Amino acid sequence: MLLEQASALLEEGVDGIMLETFYDEHELYDAVTLLRERTDIPIIAQVTLQEIGVMQSGQYIEKILPKLVDLGADVV
Repeated sequence: MLLEQASALLEEGVDGIMLETFYDEHELYDAVTLLRERTDIPIIAQVTLQEIGVMQSGQYIEKILPKLVDLGADVV
């Protein structure tokens, strides 16, 4: 589904894509990777936290945010 939505947005010439309200870091990693393979426009990646600094999966954002940048997110 993300690929279909992203393809439609990219075909229309969007200036950037925001990925928001992700609860699972692996889904967000996959989304950033998929988008970065298809475009060089800015990617904004946002997560939803269970508590301050911790995702629902129990992962601390200090580990997640650098990986998102490494995968190609421009803003986290």
